[in-house]
Amino acid sequence: KIVSKSHISDFCSFVHDGVFVDGIVGKLIGHGIEERLPKILIVAHYDALGIANGLIQGADSNASGVLILLKLIRLFSKLYAKQTTRAKYNLHFLFAAGGKLNYQGSKKWIDDYHDQKHQQQLPNDVDVVVCLDSLGQSNELYMHVSKPPKETQAAGILRELLTELSEKSTYGSLNFEQIHKKILKTSDFVAWEHEKYSWSKLPGFTLSHLNSSKSCSHSSISDMRNDIQLESIERYYQYISDALIRLIFNKTDINLSIVDQTYLLSNQQSDYDQITFTKQWLTFLTNYSRSPSLLTKTHPVVVALEQYAHRYLTNVVKTTIRPNKKDPEFVFFDGDDDQGRQLYVYRIKPAIFDLVLAIFIAAYLGIIYMIAANWSMIINILLRYKPLTNTFLSSSSQYGGYKRKIN
Repeated sequence: KIVSKSHISDFCSFVHDGVFVDGIVGKLIGHGIEERLPKILIVAHYDALGIANGLIQGADSNASGVLILLKLIRLFSKLYAKQTTRAKYNLHFLFAAGGKLNYQGSKKWIDDYHDQKHQQQLPNDVDVVVCLDSLGQSNELYMHVSKPPKETQAAGILRELLTELSEKSTYGSLNFEQIHKKILKTSDFVAWEHEKYSWSKLPGFTLSHLNSSKSCSHSSISDMRNDIQLESIERYYQYISDALIRLIFNKTDINLSIVDQTYLLSNQQSDYDQITFTKQWLTFLTNYSRSPSLLTKTHPVVVALEQYAHRYLTNVVKTTIRPNKKDPEFVFFDGDDDQGRQLYVYRIKPAIFDLVLAIFIAAYLGIIYMIAANWSMIINILLRYKPLTNTFLSSSSQYGGYKRKIN
């Protein structure tokens, strides 16, 4: 609503020091000694960003990524429920907060991980970090990497598995491609979430149907629930879960069947099928604004994700992310949608108008300056034309013109 052509508000916003963002992390322990098993971290940030807090749904970015993470947690919790079907991997799942704040949730997890390893003097044991971002549309799947992984690395194996599965169209048509983009060391901001981990020497990649993080839909209030294609989410989930299962159980031959997910989940969600599960969670996630400034501890989405993690995972921990008081990386201001705010629109002239006006003023002042600086020369030029004027007037008087004495 436009209430004025100029600024008339006397309302001032103040820095809000009492709002923090919370990340939720849990794990499934593999078969063997926990401390000696490699880790796989699967990440999806759950906040959304747009120009108006109350209008943000963030359906594709990143409710779709959270949906696939929820489905993966449900699947692997069933697999790891029995000792005989546990893989020799510890699986960690992170609902990262502050994804739209330069991925602060992942930064917090990395700092805590390195602190723990430094205290225990243990080497890094993360084989791969899989980041899920914007997976609610299309049949294109891009694997964004900062450094192309070797074929023997976990990320390289997943890349080959996804390539072979997509070529075979195991779960429907899918165009899979790897996109290599180096990290800009001169920038404090990263394009994709995996770049935070790559900075810390942790191998990772981001899966998304977007080929660039600069896409308008990556942070827009027009990212609505109606634009989501449930069949796309289901397709991406099938491909990603298949590749992960083959990796952790070392079954890379795609001609061999692995796990019947329909049978595996038949008794876990009562009458839920995959589509019903996806619809209900998508509706829930997009019913609430997930702007970082509104995601308090009592926010329905935060509470629901924490309860879900406690249901299926072990060692669930909520990590609170607080900005540095001396040099904060993000700042929240007071005021939320319950209080309401008016939008003031400024109607101004375009920039080209100021440029043209400046040129005319400069030309006018230049002419005045030239006249003042060369005044004597101008007078001399005018005096030169005086005899010519006298001659003209004299000749005109011979033809009956008005006679006037000229000195």
